Amino acid sequence: MGKSNIASIIFLVLLSLLQVVTPFRHFQALIPNGASVIDPCSGRVAWSGVGHQTKEGRTDRNPFGQDFSAHGKVWSKELCQLDSDGDGLTNGEELGDPDCLWTPGEAAKGPATSHPGICEPLSSPRCDRKNFWLDCHKVHNMEQAVCNSINDQCKLVVSLYLS
Repeated sequence: MGKSNIASIIFLVLLSLLQVVTPFRHFQALIPNGASVIDPCSGRVAWSGVGHQTKEGRTDRNPFGQDFSAHGKVWSKELCQLDSDGDGLTNGEELGDPDCLWTPGEAAKGPATSHPGICEPLSSPRCDRKNFWLDCHKVHNMEQAVCNSINDQCKLVVSLYLS
């Protein structure tokens, strides 16, 4: 095996590992204000994994993520008009598209006002039971990860032979 083949194999292994650790940020471009939904726990930083139970993504889907997936991972009038998190606001109202007219690549009519997958205000009686999976007291949201597969044991064995 030549040096170029070995370099290619190493590159492919590294590339495949990159896919495992990089969140699917391309989904942010498929919803209005997808990269600027504020974390309701801190009120300051963006919740990058809008459809997930943790802001970093890579965990089970929250109610909005479940609805987004059920609608083909496409922003549609139907998805826009849903109230995925049950807080009384439509997904469109929360994401700055109250008229459900946004299309990918365009600016939303307004900013995201709240999170479409987390019932807000967090302390309200309406939201108390809906956010059972959310723990804002954790230092880092990945500590609350509930995705069972994230704890699976796995091993990657790569044998490289240089000649």
